[in-house]
Amino acid sequence: MRLLTETSLLGDLRPATRTPEKALAPDADVVVVVTDEPASEVRAAVLSAKLIRGYRALRLVDRDDRPDVAEIAGHFDVERVVGGAGADLGALIDEALAQCGSLFTLLMPADVVVLPDILEVSAPAFDDPEVGVVVSRVENTNAVDAVDFGGYGDHLLRHELMVSKLDDAGALPWWPGMAVVRRSAIREIDGMSRGRQGVTMSTGLRLQAAGWRITDVPVVVARRLAPWTDDRQLHRSARDLHERLSVLVDKEAGTRHERSTRLQRRVYRSADLQVGRGIQRLVLIGLLGIVLFTSAVPLVANPALLVPLWGAWMSFSLLYRREATLAVGFVPWMVSDLRLLTTDLAVAFRALPGRELGSDLVDPAPGRMTRRVLLLGLQIGLAAALALIGLGIVRPEQGDFTT
Repeated sequence: MRLLTETSLLGDLRPATRTPEKALAPDADVVVVVTDEPASEVRAAVLSAKLIRGYRALRLVDRDDRPDVAEIAGHFDVERVVGGAGADLGALIDEALAQCGSLFTLLMPADVVVLPDILEVSAPAFDDPEVGVVVSRVENTNAVDAVDFGGYGDHLLRHELMVSKLDDAGALPWWPGMAVVRRSAIREIDGMSRGRQGVTMSTGLRLQAAGWRITDVPVVVARRLAPWTDDRQLHRSARDLHERLSVLVDKEAGTRHERSTRLQRRVYRSADLQVGRGIQRLVLIGLLGIVLFTSAVPLVANPALLVPLWGAWMSFSLLYRREATLAVGFVPWMVSDLRLLTTDLAVAFRALPGRELGSDLVDPAPGRMTRRVLLLGLQIGLAAALALIGLGIVRPEQGDFTT
């Protein structure tokens, strides 16, 4: 039943108002990269890949040598590059690229279904000889075909604002996901970065350090099914977060990348919505919690402590997101924050009634959204209490917390 649901997504993936530029498909192969995706998603990805117009050959990279993936490869008569326990994903992708006889290769994860004309809409970008990678736009959907539900598409709001600015600055990341790559560019940097998962962002940095550009086509060319359980979503988020953090804490950055690329690393860091907002939220709650619940800070006796506390939080936010804020512009950034907030609240209040954590996500995931609302309420409550105490509107009988 789920396979039918997934393959049915191959119908009309792109909004009707978005008409891509028509072009001849490039000389390209397709490589489907399988890590920990369920067999049903792998099957749907392979089926959609076989419908792509203009490709030469299709290969599967099977990192873990899974029997179910071997069965799918045999059923669809697809060549398979096999790994095993502890296999290096970057090395397996290099092996698959070496077997490709084309100038370009579409690398797609096994959790997406792709539109048949992806090669055609990506081809014009390669008219620029400096373009090494064309990343693809992917929409998220649930089982009932509701696009960007439950907060899954929050990052797309920020992405829409940032991507053109980052592209113009030559600092567009190779986000985890699908992309068409120029094989000669990958060969020039001696192959993909090494690692068992999350190799695209690091590879993109090395490409940019070598003078290659990463760009994107502003047309949706694929769709990813949002996970059907909260547990599965948390697993997917942890996997993607590992890739981002592995780039940010790269110990070899000083010797591997040029100085100009280290600036791009800061753009990557500040552009990462989930990491940035998560750390910023923890810092804010930590500061407010210390002020309100510890006896070591006589806040009421000295309301002026509010200024350095709030200043510390705002300075952290500014320093962390400086490059991204400057690239996008302060007003668009704040507008995006407001849109994200209203999206979270609207979805949360629609999803809360009658849903349990871990249930199938035919509606927005209520457990996660409940936690978001509670956390937001905690932030607002702590901030309001801090303001009331600081202004002297609310004071304990003894005058401060130390007595």
